[in-house]
Amino acid sequence: MPFNSPKQEAFMWAKHPDIARRWVHEHGHAKGWKNYQKNVIPKNRKSRARKKRKGAAMEMPKLTYSQVVDEAVAALTDGQLDVAADLFAASMNLRYAERCEACGGKKSKLVWTCKACNTREAEMGCQACMSRQGGKTCKACGGKMVLLSKASDEDDNTRGAAKLKYETRKNMKDKSFACPSSHPKVKGNKDHFPIQDLAHGRNALSRVGQYDSAPPWWSGSLEELKNTVTRAVRSRYPALTKRSEERKKD
Repeated sequence: MPFNSPKQEAFMWAKHPDIARRWVHEHGHAKGWKNYQKNVIPKNRKSRARKKRKGAAMEMPKLTYSQVVDEAVAALTDGQLDVAADLFAASMNLRYAERCEACGGKKSKLVWTCKACNTREAEMGCQACMSRQGGKTCKACGGKMVLLSKASDEDDNTRGAAKLKYETRKNMKDKSFACPSSHPKVKGNKDHFPIQDLAHGRNALSRVGQYDSAPPWWSGSLEELKNTVTRAVRSRYPALTKRSEERKKD
């Protein structure tokens, strides 16, 4: 009996291979079998595999970030370190894939930057909802913070102080320096230790701590220089004093 169609031949090969082999030997393949075997059968296989994966995914319960963390803590308590490590890694993926409860938008890594001292703060949140809030208050100087965009880990490093250009340094006011040229103990007409933003303030504290003796442009003692720079930086950025006190307590 010859095959009526390529689809029938495929069915016979799948269900009754002995009969299909005999019919091919006696009557040959169905008309259009090669084209059906090359194009249609692979697509059907992919479609069945896709439906199978989709069904398996629908059967799996959807866990939240907190639930996975609880499971990881329980595994860690039981001494299952490998399982706990895998669960913690999975929890981080869920955390970055969570949706905003207010608008349903996808949460992402956002960075706030202060217009006054250039301090940056990174957090997870919905960009649409964050933009509607109108901004935050800087913990370092109390200035207004604005939302920039997504940022990489390199953007979170606010401790680097960029080198000042000559024109920028020339137009800066005395209050932007810890030791301006108008200071009674500064020799010459050059300003020292710029503190116009938080990064330069940290840099000034670090640099003055590296002195072994008073520099030539300073008429006082080294202790007086350190106290002058420290007072200037901490009066401009009170949050640095709070952070240093918290570290000492810890």
